[in-house]
Amino acid sequence: MMLRRNKSYIILIIIIFLGAGLLWNYFNGKSESDTSDEVADYQYQVQQPQLLSYSNGEKRWHVESETITQPKSKEDSKEKVILEDIKEAKLYSNNQLKYRVDAAKITYFEESKDIELQGNVCLEEINGDKIFADSFKWDEGAKNLQTNDGVRVEMETGNLTAEKMNLDLKTNIIDFTGNVQMNFQVKGAGKDEK
Repeated sequence: MMLRRNKSYIILIIIIFLGAGLLWNYFNGKSESDTSDEVADYQYQVQQPQLLSYSNGEKRWHVESETITQPKSKEDSKEKVILEDIKEAKLYSNNQLKYRVDAAKITYFEESKDIELQGNVCLEEINGDKIFADSFKWDEGAKNLQTNDGVRVEMETGNLTAEKMNLDLKTNIIDFTGNVQMNFQVKGAGKDEK
């Protein structure tokens, strides 16, 4: 009788351990599946969206955004990646930061490495000058950034407006054309001088 009772206790302990193990696996496995997001109808989705672009081994663009998508449609012959709700964007030349960029949307064309900046774009130079336009287009082959949408530049000593702008990153020359107007503050002028 005592032997039967010991066997019953041993079987009961084994059943309890097996049940506890199954429950532990069930809840542990369920929490992992709950934390993984369902895959939406995208070609791909990135958890921490960012774009790093290089040209001949040199860093060119670093963009971090809230969302990144790649359209499924093959109608457009250019493969592109769309970044929206930009957190931070930077343009580099010779592996040195040249401009901080603020824009609503950035479209990156994979084959050409060209970029379109759209929606209240602001380029801020390291020295503090700011360039504003509705949109800019980056041409990776020519290494230039241009706009035909009208541009406004704010500098410490004045302002400039123009219809078009072309920034050559190789030579660091900015060319403004079309109804260029400049307003500068002249320091040191006397009260009766204007």
